[in-house]
Order: sequence, then C-alpha cells, then structure tokens
Amino acid sequence: MNHALLTASIFQTIGHSISTIFHPLLVLFATILAWIYGVIPNYALAISALTLVIMAILTPLTVKSTKSQLAMQRIQPEMKKLQLKYKGSTDKVAMNEEMMALYKEHGVNPLSGCLPVLAQAPFMSVLYFVIRGLTHSTVLPDGTSKSSPQYIPHSSAMYHDLVASNGHMVSFGVDLSNHPFSPGLTVVQRIPLFALIAAAVGLQYVLMWQIKKNTQAGNAAPAQMQTIQRIMPLLFAYIYFIVPAALTVYFVVSNVVRVLTQDLMFRTGVVKRPHHKASERVISGTAKEEDQPKGTTKGGKAALEEPKKEGPKEHPRSKDKRKRRDR
Repeated sequence: MNHALLTASIFQTIGHSISTIFHPLLVLFATILAWIYGVIPNYALAISALTLVIMAILTPLTVKSTKSQLAMQRIQPEMKKLQLKYKGSTDKVAMNEEMMALYKEHGVNPLSGCLPVLAQAPFMSVLYFVIRGLTHSTVLPDGTSKSSPQYIPHSSAMYHDLVASNGHMVSFGVDLSNHPFSPGLTVVQRIPLFALIAAAVGLQYVLMWQIKKNTQAGNAAPAQMQTIQRIMPLLFAYIYFIVPAALTVYFVVSNVVRVLTQDLMFRTGVVKRPHHKASERVISGTAKEEDQPKGTTKGGKAALEEPKKEGPKEHPRSKDKRKRRDR
C-alpha cells in the first residue's frame, strides 16, 4: 500500500509540470466533461459519454490494428521459413532485412497490436490530470481543506456539485475520486473499486481472446507479440490501483467499445479471417501430404502413375500343357 501511495505521489509531482505545459488541452477536455455533466448529472455517465466521443476518434485505429494483426498472422508460415533458413546462422542482419522486406510486401506493422493502447495514452494522461484537477482542494488557515476544482468553468453545475461534496465524485454509491488503496475506506467501499479494476483487466483479455478465436491455430501471433499482449493488461492493472476510479471507468467503457467493434468487424467481414489452408502449412514450408494434389509426392513433383502393362492373354489349353510339363 505504501508503495502505491509513493507511486501516486510521483504521479502528482510529474503531473504538476505536465499540467502546466498542456493546460489549454486540460481546460478543453474538462470543459467538455462539465458540459456533458450539465446534461447528464452523473459522474460515471458523464465520463462514459466523453469516452464514447474519444473512442469514436480512435475506432479507425482499432480497425486498422485488427487488420494488421491478422495480416501478421497470415504470414507466419513465411516467417517460419526465414527462421529455419537462418537457423544456426550468425548473419542476423540479413535475416532481419528479409523479415522487414516480408513485412513491407504484405503491408504489416509488427507493433500494430499495441496501436489502440498507445493511441489511448495521450487521452488517458489528459483525463488523469483533469480528474485530479476535479478533486483538487486547498488547505485553509484553520487546517481544514476546501474543494477547489480546476480546469472546469466556475459557473458549471459540476463545479458547484464538487464544491458542495468537498471533491467527492459519488456515482451509484461509489466515490470515483478514490482508488482501492485510498486511506479511510471500509472493506465494503473498496469492493466496487476492485470490481471496476477486474472488469477493465478482464475486458482486455477478452479482446485478445477475440483475435485468437478468429485466427487459425497455425497462424498464431509471434511469441514476442503474444508476450506483450499478455503483460499489457497486468501493467495497466497496476495503474488502475493507484489512479482515481473515475479513470478506470474510462478504461472499462473504452474496452467495451473495442470488444463490440471487433465483434462487428468479424461478423460483417470488414476484417477477413485467415484462410484455413494457410494455417495447415508445416514449418518446413511444404504442404502437408493431405494438402498435396492427388498424384504428387511430398516434394510437390508430379508422380504420374504408369498403367500396368499386361502381356498377351494366354489360352486356357496352353496353361494346362504348361502345368503338365512342370510336373
């Protein structure tokens, strides 16, 4: 818990410098959020609505990323051929050059699977500092604290509600200004905060399962990409533990949108699944024996079956004479 609080303190220190540099952008997002809250006076729903706006901007990247991931998996047989070709070789430069040429030929970006996550990073940073600004408070001479939200217009309903609640962003009975390790919370108050984190992480793994489900076994993603995809949700889980739950709401909603977007892409054929035959190539680069056309050998060369030559038919009487002679 102390480690989490220390990390949060580091975030705040870095955030002071960033908030100064990107102040106009923070004001823009905070103003939009405050306007949405004026229409929908609920913190969770207002953040969800802002998330939908952001995801509408990022959805083209999600489509492009999914297409590129599947294209990467289609060329796995070719990549395996290259790896076998240079197996035991010290000329890694030549192998990398051929690999990059293969990527270029098929229009594949090996880091495409991380595009949606990387694209969300700026929005996540801006929202983090906006939300921290909403819960900002100043210490009065008598030692008490007073809520003084930043970035949002002082005339907005959100500003007045935050001042009245002293910075607490209560929505559906959950204070979204807290994280699971915020001091002074009871076990009951921490449960929904942990549930939000579990939902965010679980949805990230659902996204990976969708790609795997719509990909043939032989076209699995490269080991490096699979490792990154497995670790990324865990890294984000650590972030969820130390930021306000309001930011976790953003990730839950954004991941739901991505899950629905990918499902729609696969169902409508916007993204084509890898061909089944392509996944049945063996590592050596040759087709399986059952995939070869009839009349061919394992090497792929035609093996035309010559008709058996039959000699002239022997008369039955000649056969009897030959048998008596043999006796």
